[in-house]
Amino acid sequence: MSQFHETNRVYPELHDDRPLQPDAKDWLGLEAVASHLATVLSQPGLRTGFTLGVEGAWGAGKSTLIRAVSRELKKRASAPEVIVFNPWLIGDRASLLAALFGDVADAIERMQDDNEGLTEKGKEALVATARKVRSYAVHASSLAKVLSLASTIMPGGAVIAATLEGMAKTAERFSEAAASLPADEPLTAQKQRLEESLATLPAPLIVFVDDLERLEPAETLEMVRLIRAVGDLPNIIYVLCYDRKVLVANLENVLAVKNGDRYLEKVVQVTLPLPQPESFTLRDWFYDEALKISGLREGENDDAEAIRRLNKVVMEEGGIALTTPRDVLRALNALKLYWPPIQAYVDFSDLVWVQLVRLKSPRLYNWVVNYVTQFADVARFGANVHGTERSMRELKSLLRKRPSGFKSEFFRLSAIVPGLYLTTNPKTKKQEPRGYTFDHHTLAELARRARLGSPHYFRYYFAFGPAAGELHESGVSEIIGQLKSDDAAFQASMQRLAETKTPHGVQLASLVDRLTAISDSFDEIQAKAVLAAMSNCMDAAHLHDSESFGVTRVWEAGERLWRAALGAVRKENIGLVLRSAAEEGQALGWIARRLSFDLYTAQREQSTHWSVDDVKLAVSRFLHRVARLGLEIKASAHLAEILHLWCLTDGVDVVRKHAGPLFQDDEFFLRFLHSARGWVGADRVYRPLRAADLQDLLDQKSARTRVQEMQETLGAYPQHLRSMIVEVETAFDEADQLRR
Repeated sequence: MSQFHETNRVYPELHDDRPLQPDAKDWLGLEAVASHLATVLSQPGLRTGFTLGVEGAWGAGKSTLIRAVSRELKKRASAPEVIVFNPWLIGDRASLLAALFGDVADAIERMQDDNEGLTEKGKEALVATARKVRSYAVHASSLAKVLSLASTIMPGGAVIAATLEGMAKTAERFSEAAASLPADEPLTAQKQRLEESLATLPAPLIVFVDDLERLEPAETLEMVRLIRAVGDLPNIIYVLCYDRKVLVANLENVLAVKNGDRYLEKVVQVTLPLPQPESFTLRDWFYDEALKISGLREGENDDAEAIRRLNKVVMEEGGIALTTPRDVLRALNALKLYWPPIQAYVDFSDLVWVQLVRLKSPRLYNWVVNYVTQFADVARFGANVHGTERSMRELKSLLRKRPSGFKSEFFRLSAIVPGLYLTTNPKTKKQEPRGYTFDHHTLAELARRARLGSPHYFRYYFAFGPAAGELHESGVSEIIGQLKSDDAAFQASMQRLAETKTPHGVQLASLVDRLTAISDSFDEIQAKAVLAAMSNCMDAAHLHDSESFGVTRVWEAGERLWRAALGAVRKENIGLVLRSAAEEGQALGWIARRLSFDLYTAQREQSTHWSVDDVKLAVSRFLHRVARLGLEIKASAHLAEILHLWCLTDGVDVVRKHAGPLFQDDEFFLRFLHSARGWVGADRVYRPLRAADLQDLLDQKSARTRVQEMQETLGAYPQHLRSMIVEVETAFDEADQLRR
């Protein structure tokens, strides 16, 4: 499970890509730039008309700077009127002119309220100037176009309603202004009268035009032409914000010229390139905010390792992904979206790494998604992976293009993505990437920490939850809680999951892996509960699970949990636990398999936690029970395991004597043969039934003849035995094929 503190799934507020708020920490140092720029824009010499260009890449903080400059200007004596003009929803030149001058006129009228010492005569002059601005716009453009709605397409009902209302008011004001103007006055005369009126304004107007380069190329040209045409009007200062590279390309495209820079220079008197944020500043900003999202606490020993890993991820991958302030905000938004609902099921540093890679390295991100998905299939189900050579070539190509080069990037990647290693190509002598290797100790550690490479947790990083049919981690947590406080409920849950199928087997296999990952925290009572539950449910799980390499996944995983749980029982109590399983456990096939392995381990290894005598006594009790049960044992999951243990302990002759009559029962006979099949992987998977597999309990030739006779009367048997007859007959045939 995740090692991070619970935060009750608090959902941090997402950033909506608007300028940073005033109360946000000034990581970019824009407040100082804003103060300087506000001082420059307040210079009296600019009141004859001036155009400044603020240049920066998308997401560099231009909009944030505009807001900061606007706030700074409003603090000053004789503060100018600030207009933020948005040309996005406006179409042709006439419409742009009408909208811009409408905003200018509105700002002039606001000066009546913003200048307390203004006389009535001064207020009347402002109203008259605003009227002249609107009148000039009327005669400088086609009023019909200004008022036309047909050329403007605006999504969103609220936006349309607001725009229609604004256009109606604008039309009314423009009509009034036009009516007050002599019809025969030339446009040049109008402009001269307008300049005279604007020159008397008590404070300048500063018009900010943001994201100029995001307009369509033709619209960009119209806006630049408009600024050029009216940029010399007194007391109006224009601040254009744009990405120079994109804006120049748009101008060159629509003007069909080779040097858009020269055209732009005719419009903009001076430019202020927005300073490029330092990489370390962006990473520090992201790290500081990510730490708040995570709930990790600096200075606490329990969080020290997690914080170290987070810092390493941000410093390494953040150096690639975080190149603009917008990158920082987008990555933080991704964490705010993903982290709250899955925080108990993922490792925060791994999640940060995934989101940073997704931000700027989408091809590598897609490769990681595909790889960890396949890795999970290999680790859980023993699946074969196709196209591994092609996948590794793609990985090598992707890593070569990253800043640190293939080898360094590979080792960074392998610290997060499991199963990767380098091998030397014998022909080229070059190191090549390989993957999909694992050991069960590593898998358990990945699961314990909910790492990206865990076959049980990886999908949470990409899809907020487990694969279809898999046990959700909330269910795992509930069952672990039962283990600690409600033994009966725990036993029932284990049995239920043993009988619950998924597309890949049974749900119990996933729970067994999770229990193994936390087994070092078991006390003796919990360990005994786990062993008792397994002694009852593992046969049912085996019957419902799918096989890989000749053994079901749930049994393979169960072997590790069984050993771990036995290790948590005090040595003097091991014999009692084993005898309890032998005498009372319902999963006879599982118990036989475990006792066989435990006896072998105790006899071969001196350092085992349990003694040979403990296991032998448990085996004796178990076989006594098997003999007493007779035909009842045929329902066991792996009948061959039971008879194998019996033969090892008492000899084949004894088993023949007791079990010989049982083979007369067709179902007992078939279940033994079916469970005795071997497993061979070659050009495909073979399940042969050879003479050695019969453990001298049956003659192979006679057994095969009997199965063939059953095949001839297949319809007389129940469905579950029909499929068994066919599979056993196939097993005999495959033994012949392999022998040849």
